[in-house]
Formats: sequence, structure tokens, C-alpha cells
Amino acid sequence: MAYSIPEEIVEKVRDSADIVEIVGEHLPLKQSGRNLKALCPFHPEKTASFMVSPEKQIYHCFGCGAGGNVFNFLMQIENITFPEAVRTLGKRYGIKIPQTTSKVSSEASLAYKINAMAAKAYHAALSGTKEGTAARKYLRSRGITEEIEEKFLIGFAPSDGGYLVLEAKRRKVDPQKLVALGLAIEREGRPRDLFRNRLMFPIASAGGRILGFGGRVLDDGQPKYLNSPETRLFRKSETIFGLYKAKGELRGQGRAIVVEGYMDVIPLHAGGFTNTVASLGTAFTFEQARKIKRYCGEIVLAYDGDQAGRLAALRACDAGVQAGLKVRVVSLPDGKDPDSYLRAEGKEALAGLIKNASHYVDFALAQSPTDDLEDAVKFVLTIISRVGDPVRVSLDLKRLAAASGVSEVALQRSLEGISRKKPVTPQERKHKNERKQEPTACDTVEKSIVSILIGLPECVDRIFDAISPSEFTDRRMRKIAETILDRKSRGLAFDTSALLSVIDDEPARTLLIDTSIDTDITGDADKLVADHIAGMKRRVIEKQIAVLRKQIEIAEKEGDADLLQSLLTKRQGLAQDLRLLST
Repeated sequence: MAYSIPEEIVEKVRDSADIVEIVGEHLPLKQSGRNLKALCPFHPEKTASFMVSPEKQIYHCFGCGAGGNVFNFLMQIENITFPEAVRTLGKRYGIKIPQTTSKVSSEASLAYKINAMAAKAYHAALSGTKEGTAARKYLRSRGITEEIEEKFLIGFAPSDGGYLVLEAKRRKVDPQKLVALGLAIEREGRPRDLFRNRLMFPIASAGGRILGFGGRVLDDGQPKYLNSPETRLFRKSETIFGLYKAKGELRGQGRAIVVEGYMDVIPLHAGGFTNTVASLGTAFTFEQARKIKRYCGEIVLAYDGDQAGRLAALRACDAGVQAGLKVRVVSLPDGKDPDSYLRAEGKEALAGLIKNASHYVDFALAQSPTDDLEDAVKFVLTIISRVGDPVRVSLDLKRLAAASGVSEVALQRSLEGISRKKPVTPQERKHKNERKQEPTACDTVEKSIVSILIGLPECVDRIFDAISPSEFTDRRMRKIAETILDRKSRGLAFDTSALLSVIDDEPARTLLIDTSIDTDITGDADKLVADHIAGMKRRVIEKQIAVLRKQIEIAEKEGDADLLQSLLTKRQGLAQDLRLLST
């Protein structure tokens, strides 16, 4: 793995970080012998198969195959790069990370810094400008307190169109960088602010980095809501607004309230519904649903009570069940959105609607695009066909049978027909390809030797004096052995966690995790090492004898007496070596 951060700094950060502490902030871990377990955040499951080893500082899911060290976990859970994971942990543990020399990483880092600068500038304008003071009055009328302003870093974009450009120049940031990030546009040959006379809402990643912005106009201007354009940092279809602030509550409550936009999320947080997130006004996507699935197992859709909101909720049901989430739907009165209902009816009334939200099967049957019962049932079955868990499918069919009067047997047959005919979506294909593949079997002797090399570092010299990494027949094990030898020669750590930071060959990484997670070296170390060296050498000799056997057969057929005698002598010598290894 190529480093843009010095290797010794990476080692220092890894040694300082505790994987249990980091994983525990994202998942509820429970003790299981010497390890800890949790439900895997990377695939749907009911029985915990995600394991963390405090001793080896690694994690592994026996269900989907995800695994690695503390850096890998952060990369997966926060969707960040390796250098970003190292920097995140370095900042946490007070380790100074030198600036990267990677052009790509440098550009991304600068983009994040500019977005952060913009967020602070907009936030300052909310209280520091006359227009911003008027905007704050609007926020108060919506029940948004100063505390909530600070929590979400709400800001204001003045109407003159030059506020952010001037702030960038003052901070010696090229205004063209604002254009590249969608914060400014070219007007009459010069950059001008994109957002004007709007309340500004920074849109953050799950890790807290600002990806883009949403702006709500305060007059009759159009469009009413405006998001940043898509950039290399910001993809609306993959981003969940409010996730950074809500993820702790999602884990704690086991569910997320999903609304349509930031002006629903923020008032609901102000009202105490701190597990609320939004899909930024776009259709709720499979990618967004999978992100939520990392933190909880259920979503409650609280979309607007009009026809458009109900149709959006129907589409969201499909994405949610496909991602493995339980899905329920709040039925708001016509013309109401979650915020207006909360202000009109109060917290208890909204909490009651959420508590009594409809199961997606009941909602989809009632809101089907057709009044024909047969077509409505088939419509619901197309959604059920996205459910991956057979137990959940069975329960959903039972519910549909009770609601529609159609027998479970008939529903099951119809579902089988739909499942055979339905096209595989790109998301399903991607998810299928991401599932764990059956690992190729590995020679037990080679696997054990790698376990000894990692578990008994004091025996490494003795093993490599007798065995060369080139003698490992399994390509994956040979890669691991070569890496251990290289790091040992340079005085670097070569425990499992350290190796996972430098081995980028995925089959080798998978085998390394599999080898390490359940392996504990016990017994007489000297005898263990001697036995495995002998076993490895015995296997090498047996292969040499097998090759000689074929050569002897050829020499006999060709009548080459001299060559035959030479080959027989070699075989006799190898047989003697084999007998000595067996004594």
C-alpha cells in the first residue's frame, strides 16, 4: 500500500488507537469470551456475526466477510480514504500528521477546508448582518432556538452576491475554487455567490465533514430550496442530511425518522425527535437506505401528507426493504408536513403518529396507484420481492393475506413468479457482488506457520532461516510471509493489525483475517516451531520426489540407463531426508 503519510506516523497512530473504543462509538458491543460481538453494520442480519478482537486489534464479520484493522473500519463506516482515516485518528489522539504529498488527497483536503470556511462565514452572517438578524426571527418563528442553530451550524447568505467571494479573498482562497465547489458562479466575467438571501444549512458526511449546502429562500424567490450542485465531494443520492448529528440516537433507539428535507429535520430535532434525518428532497435511494442500515434496523417515513408525499413514501418503501430495513410510514393529514404538524399539534401528537405508523405492507396496499384489488396486491408483492430475509418475507405475506383476503399460498405463488421475472437492479447486482465469496482452501501447514510468525514474533528468525517465503505454495500466504519478512528486516511491527495496513491484496487480507481471528498459539513454542518447519520441509521433499517419479518413468521408457541411475540415486537421497524428518 503506497503511503502519502510516512509509515512510522501510520504505525504511531495505529498503536495509539483502540479498535474497541472506535467501533464501540458506532456499534453496541457485547462481550463474547475474549472478543466482542455486534450486529454487522455492513449487511442485514438478525444474529450478531460481527466480531472485534481487543487483543489483535482487528474486526471480522463471519456473515459478509468485512474485516480489517481500525483504519479499515473507519474507511468502511465513514466512507473515507486511508489517509483520511489516519488523519482522523491522528487528530483524535493528538498525533501531528504531516501534510500529504498526494495531489488527489491535497485537493480533497482543500475542498473540505473551503466548505468549512464557507459554513463558518454563513453562520457569522446570521448574527452579524442586518439581513441575518431578520432571518433569525424567522427561525424563532419555526421553533428553532440558538442552541439548534449552533448544533446544525445554520447560516445566512446575504443578498448582495459578493459576501462569500470577498470572504474567500480575505482568507487568500482563490474564488475560482468556490466556483469548482458550486459555491459561486461566473457572472459577467467574475465569480459571484451562488446562494443569496437564503438560510444556509451545511450538509455533512456521517463523519462530520461538510460536503455541500442547502439554502432556503426567505422571500418569494425561486427555487424555494436550492442545494449545492453535484461535486466530487457531494452526491445527493448518496447523502443523508442530519446523519452526523443523529447517528448516536439511531443506534440508541434502533430506528430513524426519515423526512423530506432539512427544514423538517431541524425543527424535529428542536422538538426532541433527535433521530430524524432527511434525503434532501430527492427520492429516497437504496444507497441512502444502506447508509442508515449501518446504524439501525428500522425507518419510519414521515413525508408530507399530500399526494406527492404519499407517492414519495411508496418509492421509499421499496428502497428501504431492499436495503434490509424494517419500514413503517406515518400518515400525516393532507396538507401537513412533519414540521407544521409538530407546531400545530405538539410533540405528543407527533410522537403518537410515529408510534402508530403503518407497516409498509398496509400503507402500500392502501396507497396503491390502482383501485383494482388484484393489481394492488401485485403492486405490494413487487415491493415484498425486494425483501432479502425469508423470515421477513413470510411475515409480510401473512400481513398482506390478512389485509387483502388473498390466501398466503396464492400470494407465495404469485411472489415466486414476480421474483423470476423481475429484472435485477444495479443496486442488487452491486450488493450481490459485494457479498462474501467462499474462500479458496489453504494448506493447513502454511496457515499454521503464518499464525506462528504473527503470534510468536521471537521465532520469526528461526523459521525464515529454515523456510523461504518462496516455498509457500499458496499465493496469498506467500504474500503475507513476504510482508512479514520485509517488515521484520526493517524493524517494523508485523502483527495482524499492522499487516492489514500495508497488504492491499484483498484475497491475502481476507485469508489473514480468517487465519488470525480464531487462532491462539498454545503449548511448547520450540516444539511447535520445529514440528511446522519439519512439516513444511517434508512437503517440499514429497513434491520433489513426485517430480522425480515422473522423470524416472520417462527414463525407463526411453531406456536411458545413466539418467535412470542418477534419478534413482536422487530419489533415494530424498527418501532418506524424508525418513530423518519423520523421526
